[in-house]
Amino acid sequence: MLVFVDEAQRLKPDQLELVRTMLNFETTKNKLVSLVLAGQLDLRDRLLTKKYKPLLSRVFSPCLLVPLEFNEMVEMLKTRCEKESIPWPFSADPTPLRDLYEFSRGVPRSALKVCQMAYGMMIELRESTISADLMREVLSGSKIDDTEAEDSQ
Repeated sequence: MLVFVDEAQRLKPDQLELVRTMLNFETTKNKLVSLVLAGQLDLRDRLLTKKYKPLLSRVFSPCLLVPLEFNEMVEMLKTRCEKESIPWPFSADPTPLRDLYEFSRGVPRSALKVCQMAYGMMIELRESTISADLMREVLSGSKIDDTEAEDSQ
């Protein structure tokens, strides 16, 4: 059995102990449970403490995702627009995308949240593109702060 746990940084100590216990279920030939824990850097930091050493010893393949490069962020946004049948809302001027990248530091969740707000404002204002001014207005009023961008990495 394979179990995926997203937002694993939110697991409480007794829940992490249950995860460790589940990893002990095995036959003479196979493990019965495999787990994939996905979470923010808080999870890694917790697992590195002495208290969680027994769980950390069972980690097989830790992986840390790095923020996207600028062109990767643009491709992610294009893919999302295509998937939702949304015409590309940016003009040839790269300024709004550059501002978005600088703000989000390549963290996909932050970039997507800001784009959703900018796209909604573009529609509300009956504009045809997300201009540099519109993007700056969204970024200046955004409730997505630097700590969220850091936490999402």
